[in-house]
Amino acid sequence: MSPQSIQFLFALAKFRLHAVLAILMIVPLITACGRRQQLDPAWSHPETFAHSKEALNSTFGIVQLNGMPVCVDGSDYYFLGTDGADWKKKTFLAPISVANSLFLPDPASTRFILQEGSVRDGTLHGAFVFCSLDPESGIRKLYDRNVALEPQELFGEIRKSRNEQPVEKIWRQQYGPPQIKPSSGCFGWGVSLGEAVHVPYTVECSAFYGSRKEAGGSGPAQTGMLSSTGDHSRWTKVKLFDVRTFAQGIFASRDNLYFLANRIGEQDLKTWGLWCVRMPRTEAAQPAAELVAHTFCHTVFGKYSAVTSGETIHLIWLDERHERNSALRVLRSGGGPPGEANFEIYYCKRDDSGTEWTKEVLLSKGIDFAFAPQMAVDGESIVVVWAGHRRDRDKTYAEFHPSDIYFTTSRDAGKTWAATTRATDNAKSGSVSGRPQVVLHNGVIHLFYIRGKPRENVVAPGLRLLNQPPWDIIYQHRLFPEGYAFPKRARRCSLCAVLPLELECRLRCSLLMPEWWTHRPGW
Repeated sequence: MSPQSIQFLFALAKFRLHAVLAILMIVPLITACGRRQQLDPAWSHPETFAHSKEALNSTFGIVQLNGMPVCVDGSDYYFLGTDGADWKKKTFLAPISVANSLFLPDPASTRFILQEGSVRDGTLHGAFVFCSLDPESGIRKLYDRNVALEPQELFGEIRKSRNEQPVEKIWRQQYGPPQIKPSSGCFGWGVSLGEAVHVPYTVECSAFYGSRKEAGGSGPAQTGMLSSTGDHSRWTKVKLFDVRTFAQGIFASRDNLYFLANRIGEQDLKTWGLWCVRMPRTEAAQPAAELVAHTFCHTVFGKYSAVTSGETIHLIWLDERHERNSALRVLRSGGGPPGEANFEIYYCKRDDSGTEWTKEVLLSKGIDFAFAPQMAVDGESIVVVWAGHRRDRDKTYAEFHPSDIYFTTSRDAGKTWAATTRATDNAKSGSVSGRPQVVLHNGVIHLFYIRGKPRENVVAPGLRLLNQPPWDIIYQHRLFPEGYAFPKRARRCSLCAVLPLELECRLRCSLLMPEWWTHRPGW
C-alpha cells in the first residue's frame, strides 16, 4: 500500500472519530434542550394581586358562585369584570364570626355556607352559617345551623379500645367497658347543590376507664358524610370508613356524589392512598369504596384536585411512586440523599356510566419535582397547573426551593394533552413560585400563584429562624390554546354582558376587540 493511501486512510479514520465525538457531545445537548420546557410568551405580564399571610401560607382561594369565579381572601372578594380579565375588589365583613371556617359555595346561586367543625367537650361540633353574596350590597346572613355528633350516636356500645394495651384487661374487669371521647376531628370540603348540602366528617376517639380516667389505647375512629335538605334543621349520617382520614372532599357530577379521602397511618400499608366512594345523588345505595391512587403522596405536600363537568369527574394528584425519601423530606429544606426525590402529577377520570377509572396519565413528565397541582375544567377544555423545577446537579429539593409554574392543557376532555410549558421564569433569579390556583372561564386561563424568596436566618448549627414575611400573590392570564370548546350552556359575552350570545352581539364586539375572537374557533 502506497504512503498516500495510508495517509488517506488515517485522515479518514481521524475524521470519523471526530464525527463520532461530535455526535456524542451534541446529542445530549439536543436531548436536554428538548426536555427543557419552554417559557410560554402568551401569558400576560405578572402583576401583584394580593398578599399571603406568611410565605406560601395563604387564605386566598377561588370558588364558583352563581356561575362566575370569585376570589376569596378573608374579607376581600374579587369579582371578574365584564371584560373577562379585570378583577374588581370588594371588602365585605361576614355577619358572624366563624373561626377557621371553610367557604362552601353553591355554584348555581349566590348562596354560600361558612362551615366550621371541631371537637369540644367530648363531642364533634359543627357550625354552619348560610349566607348570600351580592357584588354590590355584600354579604347577608340567612340563618345558621349547628350539629353535634355524640360518641354514642357514632359508635354505639364499645367493649374495648381499638389497639388495646395489656393493662386494659385488668381495667375492664375492675371498671367495665371503656368510656370513649372524641380526641380529634373535623369537617372537610363539602358540596352545596341548591337545597341539598353534603359535608364530610372524620373523628377519632380515646378510651378511658373508671372515674380516675385511666387512659387506654386509641378508641374507635370513623369517617362519613352528613347530608341535609330543606331548612337544614335535620342531618342524616352515612358511615363510610372505620378509620380517620385526611383531605376529605365531596364532588358532585350529574348523577353521583364522589367522596375522596386520604388514608394513612394504618398498620396495613396496603390501605394507604387516595380512596373514592361513589354514591348516587337521587337514590339510596350501599356505598362501595375503592383505592384510586395507592402511591398518593403521604407527606405534607400530598394534594389532589377534583373537578366535575356534566357526568364526568376529573382527578389529578401528587404521586410519590418514584419518591424514595418521602419520610425524610421536610417542608423547607428537603432531606434525604440528593438526586433521589421525585414527586409527579397523574391524571385520570371517570364517567357516571363507567365502572372504573380511566388509565392514569403522567402529566409532569420531564419535571423532577412537582408540588401543589390544581385543575380547572370548562366543558371539554382542561388546564392543569403546578409548581415545580428540574433537577439541578446533586441538590435535593423541596417546595421552598426556587421554582416555576408549569401548565398543560387538554381540549378533548383529557384524552390527549399538550406538551408541558412554563408559565413563569422566576427560578433562575432564586424566587419561589408556589401554590398556584387556576380558573378557566370563557376561553381565558386565569392563573394565581405566590412568589417570594425565603429568608432563613441560621441562629445556631442546625437551627434556622424562619420568620417569613408575607409574599406577593401574582396574577397572570392568557387565552386558552387554540381549540377551546365552549361548553354547551347559555354564556355571557365577556365584553358587553349580553346573555346569551347572539349574532348581533358577536359582530358588534368583534369590531371593538377583533383579536378577542381570532383565538376562538367556530365563531
